[in-house]
Amino acid sequence: DQYVLDLTREEVRDYIVESISKILRENAIDYVKWDMNRALTDNYSAWLGKNGKEFAHRYVLGLYNICERIVNGFPHIFFEGCASGGCRFDPAMLYYFPQIWTSDDSDAYMRTFIQYGTSLCYPLSAQSCHVSVCPNHQCGRVTPFDARADIAHLGATGYELDTTKLGQEDLLKVKEQVEKYKGMEDLVLNGDLYRLNNPLEENLFAEMLVSKDKSQAHITLMRPLCRPNGECVRIYPKGLDKNTIYSVAEANVTKTGATLMNVGLIVDFPSGDFQTRTFTLKKV
Repeated sequence: DQYVLDLTREEVRDYIVESISKILRENAIDYVKWDMNRALTDNYSAWLGKNGKEFAHRYVLGLYNICERIVNGFPHIFFEGCASGGCRFDPAMLYYFPQIWTSDDSDAYMRTFIQYGTSLCYPLSAQSCHVSVCPNHQCGRVTPFDARADIAHLGATGYELDTTKLGQEDLLKVKEQVEKYKGMEDLVLNGDLYRLNNPLEENLFAEMLVSKDKSQAHITLMRPLCRPNGECVRIYPKGLDKNTIYSVAEANVTKTGATLMNVGLIVDFPSGDFQTRTFTLKKV
């Protein structure tokens, strides 16, 4: 049997806060991931009695009370939330945890759907997006290492794998990938997001980040399935200043924002499934 602590009760909340606080006080801890993979079903509280129908609401209020006390009690600790299980990727939890693990499904292809949908409500800076092991631990899918990194870079990035099992070539790739992310980190944290292509509707995923002053931008694309003699892929950037001239190093072109947004960029994907391409746009 599984049991859930009744967070509607003050004495239970006090016990949880003190138990966790004791661990945090007595150890050198600077990061905590708040995880709870248990969805609430058959909700009931003997303590609430005739007010039992209020359990779900009171339970969540109790959870917020716990978060308020623990997070404020340890301002030096970075707390990360988690979306799995109890579906706690909500605005109130974001108040306590500025970063939330978006999903245990870390397969790069599936993440295009997950991160695209999450971005409709939440900023990329709030989404934890990690490069995971391959074949993927959940679906067994094999995706290119660079593709996994490119998709994970569209959020608070990291690596969800055993680096001691990586070969020298992959370790060098990690170094390159981290440097690449550092170059676009400010866009992830502070830039404006434009969703160019919806992977739910076509064989293409594309998101674009543009700086507030429109001096630079970054585009990430994934083509899930490779088709012999497939269609020409052309993307149309958004959010650029139409009068500014931009260089696009990966495409070897220099054009005005108006030209790029109206004529677009032709994307030449490598052969194979789940390939990605990225473009860096900079004001000339």
